[in-house]
Amino acid sequence: MRITLLFGLLALSGCDTAPTPGVVRLAFRVHVEGLGEDAGPPEDRPDKYARHVSRLGELEGAVGRHGVVLTYEPELAYLVGEAQYLAGDGSPEELRTLADRVQAGHAALPQAGLFDWASACPAVYAEDGTGVGAYTDPAGQCAGGMEGLSTLRAAFEGVGLASPSAISGVCAGSDWMAMAQAAGFQTISGTVGTCALTMAPEALATYEGDYSVIHADGCADPNDCHQQLPLGDEGKLRAWRTSDVQHWLTPDPGGTLTIVPSFGDPRCMEEYATSPSPELPCAYTAGDVDAYFIHLNEAVAAAADGEDRSLVLTLSVGDALDSDELVLLGEWARRAEADYVTPGLAAWASLEEAAATAE
Repeated sequence: MRITLLFGLLALSGCDTAPTPGVVRLAFRVHVEGLGEDAGPPEDRPDKYARHVSRLGELEGAVGRHGVVLTYEPELAYLVGEAQYLAGDGSPEELRTLADRVQAGHAALPQAGLFDWASACPAVYAEDGTGVGAYTDPAGQCAGGMEGLSTLRAAFEGVGLASPSAISGVCAGSDWMAMAQAAGFQTISGTVGTCALTMAPEALATYEGDYSVIHADGCADPNDCHQQLPLGDEGKLRAWRTSDVQHWLTPDPGGTLTIVPSFGDPRCMEEYATSPSPELPCAYTAGDVDAYFIHLNEAVAAAADGEDRSLVLTLSVGDALDSDELVLLGEWARRAEADYVTPGLAAWASLEEAAATAE
């Protein structure tokens, strides 16, 4: 009798055991940009490329000592500059390439920068007089975008980087999902306001948050719609799968494309906490660092259900980061390592590792 009772109690106790908490995957995307046509004539690009390499080194120096994994997302112009350097047509000094950074434990994925749907896919967008467009199946009409993605992939692989499965900055045209998948990509990050142009205003109205800016003027200037989507913390704490560009904000477990959301620029964490569309650029302060850890605490709490979460930041490195920004980034990395990574609550991750949290 006693033995039976003991086993019964053990079985009951096992039913009440809480799941092993999941881990929060901390990813840090780095847009490597600013070497395009607006950066000066081609003959100036070797020097500009070398300056960008130096700026990336400063960022790595600030956060790398704490184990941060950076996912570099170079634009085409940077890849062209790197190819020129590797060919010996540029700086005579020895520079750290993207392949070197990946070898050291970081990651790299291409950045398309196709947020300007009007110029990338003009044939599939027709204004109805109110600034709202009529979206249809591109049916091959978005050739300019496809050619751009093929060129970008070739340039990416041409500097010694592995064939990528993920890409950012691809929201152009009426079916950017189909365009990306046709070019061989299965994961998309960098989903800002422009990406929601494929969704009708009445569809957006069914989601929490203020999406009114998306269709206010049809995003005549893509920069006006480059803000983070108002997904709410839970919506940003894990990737999801989707299959319908007109309802892509709704997770579809059977979807063939993975969306990785981001909390945006670390310098704007405090501003986004109070406004869905803060005035940019933001000044990086200790308040932004504190705001990050508020989100991280929420992510840790959510992961108590036994499933991993992700918390993704996105920083653009074109202009140099000033010394105060580098100090704050270093302090952010130190706190995250000491209070979350070392205790096992979180782990540094690449963007693709963050994508693995998809439902």
